[in-house]
Amino acid sequence: MALHLIGEEPRHGYDLIRALSDRSGGAWAPSPGMVYPLLALLTEMGLIAEDGQEGSRKRFALTEAGVAERDKAADETQRLLARLDGLASEAARVDPAPVRRAVHNLRAVLIERMGREDATPETVFEAAALIDATAQAIERL
Repeated sequence: MALHLIGEEPRHGYDLIRALSDRSGGAWAPSPGMVYPLLALLTEMGLIAEDGQEGSRKRFALTEAGVAERDKAADETQRLLARLDGLASEAARVDPAPVRRAVHNLRAVLIERMGREDATPETVFEAAALIDATAQAIERL
């Protein structure tokens, strides 16, 4: 994956972290403790080389050996990209947790209120009418 991203444009470690985080919709980002040793290893293997600096950060570009290795791993890279895209899709979905919390709260209040000694059949009908009206309002959202 690193070779693929560096092949798109010369990058420094923070760029790699940001690119992976962006690709996953913010759901996943590698730590600097994972990325910087990887860059050192890829440099030692001759797959990437320094390509200038951006401020205090060293940028890296693919070497010929890096291009060959990237191309050899293209199928695996596509599978990994698809997984990151899947994470992004999940991250983009609306979190239903507030609705689950509200439903549990409603359930607890109903059990408590309907269990009180002063609950009457009229109380039950009024509660049901409120729930029905709320359901209809939600349908119209």
